[in-house]
Amino acid sequence: MLRRKGLKLGIAPNGFRKDIDEILLRVGLTGKFDVAVGVYDAGAPKPEIRIFQRILDELSVSPDEAILVGDNLEADYKGVENAGLTLY
Repeated sequence: MLRRKGLKLGIAPNGFRKDIDEILLRVGLTGKFDVAVGVYDAGAPKPEIRIFQRILDELSVSPDEAILVGDNLEADYKGVENAGLTLY
């Protein structure tokens, strides 16, 4: 539904590419995201700003155009707060 509305979707788990791809495959979400950025891709885990900046860069969006949905106060919300994204 979000993609039909023209929104770009990214995922940034605190994991490595091999693990991310395997999990997305297991839960039927392969190909559902425009970009997936892991720890190795960004050179740092969440809450470091680099992983969030990498998502923004790959999606070609600015922080004020992005929304994060997360489930971890320290890793997700502290990181995106530092990156200037909107928190939900």
